[in-house]
Amino acid sequence: MARRVAELMNDVPPALLADCVGQMLLRKNLGSEDIYVQLVETLGKIPGDEAVVALTTFLSAVPETPIRQSRRTAQAIYEQRLGGN
Repeated sequence: MARRVAELMNDVPPALLADCVGQMLLRKNLGSEDIYVQLVETLGKIPGDEAVVALTTFLSAVPETPIRQSRRTAQAIYEQRLGGN
């Protein structure tokens, strides 16, 4: 699923794609943690402020404990995007 969403990056406006992926990340029934990680990584590849907003929303919605790889990945991408690295 995440791969199909990533394939849309050239066909869909970045803001729309970031919003879509961000909304998917907020669902609690997507499946394994690997799916969430893939979606976070996809979100990290989407240009624009909307992707940062979606990452922020995801980080706010996911508790710090128990530790989830998707949250760690989202935090790292968020810091990289804001830090300009």
